[in-house]
This record gives sequence, structure tokens and C-alpha cells, in this order.
Amino acid sequence: MSKNGIVRLENGTSNISFERLAELLKFMGYTLSDFMYLSGESRVDGGYGEKFHIIRYQQGYRDDFFIPVGVNPVRLKLFESGKILLPYDVIDAMLGLMHIPEQDFLILSMEVRMIILFIISTGWI
Repeated sequence: MSKNGIVRLENGTSNISFERLAELLKFMGYTLSDFMYLSGESRVDGGYGEKFHIIRYQQGYRDDFFIPVGVNPVRLKLFESGKILLPYDVIDAMLGLMHIPEQDFLILSMEVRMIILFIISTGWI
């Protein structure tokens, strides 16, 4: 697709086929699901990404560590900031790279959420 074609698409003066859109998104390192989340067409529960960020930061993993499972630093940042939701198999693969079982992640996610709720309810923030 030409630069002018992209500009027309972004301005809403041109249409693109579903297949071509998927192809362009893949070239940029995104999925159709990412596009739907970012466009506001799909709802995201950002809690998983936020908890993942806490665990990744505590464990000391860099944002480019997950490239082997198809998650580049930009996509990771979008996930951790609650803007997109990654597929289950991708999250599972990322946890596997960090040697964290899925059950532990779910338990840690619930614990972090409870701690945050406790801090807010007691007025510590």
C-alpha cells in the first residue's frame, strides 16, 4: 500500500479489504484483535496486563524478552497498560519464559488486586 493510500485510509476517505487490513497489521506487529481493542470496538480488562507488568518488573525481565513468542516491546506496553488483551496462549507462553505457572499468575493477580483494594479502602492513598 502506498503512503498516499495509508493517508487516505487514516483520513476515512478510502476503504480497505479485511484481508489487506490484516496483512498491514501483521506487517506492523499487531493482530486484528489488537486493532479492535485500540479502536474501542472491544472491551479490555486491563488488570491482567497491569499485574503482568508488576511481576515482570519484579523479576527483572526486559521488555524485549518476549519477542520469541511474538510480543514486541510496543505490544507488551499496550498489554501492560490495559489497552489490548493478548490471547491466552501468548500470555501462557510469556509466563512460561519467566518460569511462572499460570496458577501462580492467577493467584498473584488476585492478591495484588486485593492489596490495592485494601489500600484504597483504608485511605492510604
